[in-house]
Amino acid sequence: MEPNLLSDCSAKVKLPPVFVFPGGIYYIALAARMRPLGSMIESRMLDNVWRNEDAFRQVARENPQLLPLLMAYVEQTPSCHEAFDKDPVLSLKTTFRESGLSEAAWRYVVRYGSRIFKTPWAMAKHQPAFEVAVRYMAALELAGLPPPPPPSLVKAFLHRYNYHRDENFYIYENFLDAVDPIILRAGFLQADRLRLEGKVENFVEEFLGVCWWSEHHTVRPDDNQIKAGWSWLVNQCRAAEVEQLKCCEIDMRSWRARIPNYWPAYSEIEIFPIESSRQLVREAQLMKNCLLNFHEECSNGEIEIYSVRTVATGKRKGCIGFRFDGEAPTIVDIKGIANAPASGEVNAIARELFGWLQDKTNWIRWTEGI
Repeated sequence: MEPNLLSDCSAKVKLPPVFVFPGGIYYIALAARMRPLGSMIESRMLDNVWRNEDAFRQVARENPQLLPLLMAYVEQTPSCHEAFDKDPVLSLKTTFRESGLSEAAWRYVVRYGSRIFKTPWAMAKHQPAFEVAVRYMAALELAGLPPPPPPSLVKAFLHRYNYHRDENFYIYENFLDAVDPIILRAGFLQADRLRLEGKVENFVEEFLGVCWWSEHHTVRPDDNQIKAGWSWLVNQCRAAEVEQLKCCEIDMRSWRARIPNYWPAYSEIEIFPIESSRQLVREAQLMKNCLLNFHEECSNGEIEIYSVRTVATGKRKGCIGFRFDGEAPTIVDIKGIANAPASGEVNAIARELFGWLQDKTNWIRWTEGI
C-alpha cells in the first residue's frame, strides 16, 4: 500500500489507460517535483522514478519530505551510473557531507525537509537543483542553522548577493562571504520572531541595511553587543547611514526632475523624483543598490531617477532610471530592492512615465513652470 501522502492524489488525477505504470509511480513523481506547476509533470521525472523505483518508494514510506531532494540528486547523477547503492537517504547524506556540510546541517535538512529549498529552487530555475540546495544550506550553516527564513527574506538576500540578469539567476558558492555570520544569524532569528508575530513583511529593508553595514564594519561585535541583540545592530546601521550622509554633504547638490512627485495619480502608489544628493544617498542605502554611481549624471540632468513607493507606508517598491541624450529619453534600468527584478506594477509605471516623457511639451511646461 502506498503512503497516505500519495494516495490522497489518486482521486483527483488519473492517467489515460494507455499508460501502464506500476502503482503509485505517477503520484510519487508528483510529490518529488522541485518546482511544482499544478498537476503537470515532466516525462523525465516519471522516468527518474521508474528507473529508481525502489529508492523512491523507500523514501516515500520513510522520509516523504525528502522526495524533491531525492529527485534533485538523481538528476545530477550521470545516466550511465547507478544513483544509489542500497540506502537512498544515506546516499543523500553522504553527498551532502562530501560537499562540505556538517552532520548538523544534514539533521537540519531531515527535520525541515525539502520545503526549505522551495524558494531557491524557484529562483535559480536554470541551475542544477542539487547544487542550489547545497549552496543554500551552506549559507544557512554559516548563520548557525537558524529556523528557516520566510520566503520574502530568502528572495531579498539571495538577490542581493548573487548574479542575476533578467530571468537568469545563479547562486554562487560561498556567496555570503562578505556578511558577518553573527549578524546574519541575528537577522534570521529576528525574522523568525517577527514571523511568529505576523510582522515580517516590513523587515526586508532593515535586514539588508544591517547586512550592508556588516560588509563595511571591520570590527566584529563583542559579547555584550551580541547580547544587546538586533536593535543594537539596527542602531549601528543607522548611525553609519548618517555618517555617510555627512560625508556627502561636502558636495551637496540639487536639481529638478521633469516629472513632479504627484504624477501619475495611482491610488496606492507614489512616484517620487530624486532631486538632490541627499535623496540619492538615502535611496541607494534603502534600496541597497548602486544609485550613487549616477550622482554626477543626475546633477547635470543626463539621468533622472524616480522612486516608486507605497503611499500609506512609504515602503519602496522599485527605482526607475531615465537617460536624456538631447531631447530623447531612454530607460536606463528598472529594479526592485537589492537590484532584484522589478514587479510588473513597477514595469507598467515605467512604461507610462516613458510615454509621458516622450511628449516633450509635457516636461517643457513643467520645467518652465507654464
